Formats: sequence, structure tokens, C-alpha cells
Amino acid sequence: MELNTYKNFLDNLTGDEIKDQWRALNPEAITQSKSSEEEEDGDEDEPEEEKAELYFSHPSQLMAVFSELEEQNLSLIQNSQETQVTLEDLRQNRQVVEKNM
Repeated sequence: MELNTYKNFLDNLTGDEIKDQWRALNPEAITQSKSSEEEEDGDEDEPEEEKAELYFSHPSQLMAVFSELEEQNLSLIQNSQETQVTLEDLRQNRQVVEKNM
């Protein structure tokens, strides 16, 4: 189901800190979640959206996670570029040394 794909994406994106905060604010949702897991799959009439746990209560929370990931990616890209420059310098130095031998 497409909704499950999005839910899995958000679950993987959600940090443990946000999940803990959400659980602290919504203790009744945890018991509902556990009881629905224990039930048989006979209640297919209930929409999937009602069963889903929402970890992000405001769009700014999701944007903060995306911003943090973006910063991490930019840092990794910059480090990779610096490593490539260093590697190219080493290759050039090696060629010069081999020529001089």
C-alpha cells in the first residue's frame, strides 16, 4: 500500500528522540497500538490512517530533520571533494617522483 510506504519512510526518518517525546505526550496511543497488534486481522473495515502513529505533529519538525540531513549531506560532499583534490595532488606528486627517478 502506498500509505505504508510513506509511513515506513517517516518511521525511518524519525529519530528516537522525537519518538520518545511523542510517546511521552501520547501514552494512550501506545496501549492502543499494542492492543491493535494483538487483535486478529479481522477488523479490515477500520481505515489504516486511524491505526497510524503520528510522530511529527507540526511540519517544522519534519523540516528540521530534512535540514539536518541536508547539512550532513553537504558536509559529506565537501569532504569527498577535498579528498578527491588531495588524491589528485598525491597522484601528480607520484608521477613527478617517478619521472625524476
